[in-house]
Amino acid sequence: LYLLDIYTCVWTLTRSLPVKKSCEMPKNKPSGGGGWGVSGTDWSDTGTFVRKPSSGWLHSETDLNDGAYVKYRLTYLGCVMITESMRALQYQARTLITREAIIRLAEHSEKIQPLKRKKIPKQISRLLGDVNIRWATEINLCIDVDQLLIYSAASGREIMNHSLTSISFASGGEGPTQDFVGYVAKDPLNDRSCHVFYCPPSTAQLVLATIGQAFELRYKMYLNSSQQPQHHPQSQ
Repeated sequence: LYLLDIYTCVWTLTRSLPVKKSCEMPKNKPSGGGGWGVSGTDWSDTGTFVRKPSSGWLHSETDLNDGAYVKYRLTYLGCVMITESMRALQYQARTLITREAIIRLAEHSEKIQPLKRKKIPKQISRLLGDVNIRWATEINLCIDVDQLLIYSAASGREIMNHSLTSISFASGGEGPTQDFVGYVAKDPLNDRSCHVFYCPPSTAQLVLATIGQAFELRYKMYLNSSQQPQHHPQSQ
């Protein structure tokens, strides 16, 4: 299972870190070597955070910091509205919601044939709203310690910008949708939605691992900033 759960103290604490305001493309860094794998046992399913893979993170810290980013060429399929906050939901429920959003967009975009599957529970289906289809837009997903930037691969125009603090959950698909990734984020245009991407073969786990690394690095930055000595002006 390739899962990323960010409803934790990590998500809360790192909100205090400054976020870059500029939407300009930062320095480009290669997206990492092909053939890297991330074992499913390296991912936490306790609702805490993603663990560092036993083989190590895919990228150096400098690839995700100081204006650098990691880029993946993906296909953006669109998003599915999430009608309520998932904060109070169990981990399994959040996974089911995200994977159902992946299936719906994969079917709508005709990336897969309609699946024969069990009817999802009402408490899950009621949280899934309208499907907003982008009709398979080729994009570059740029990941750094501040945000996920989505750019049109054709024009270079920014499509969306999600700060890490706006992202609450991410998951890969399974079975027929194993090459898909979805993450839940909130923004002024789409409100709270699950954004779904189709990945080249064997790339979905790399994308999720890179997002996980970005969150861990941001958390380390928070810890370092909180340990800096506080200087108070002396009274005259």
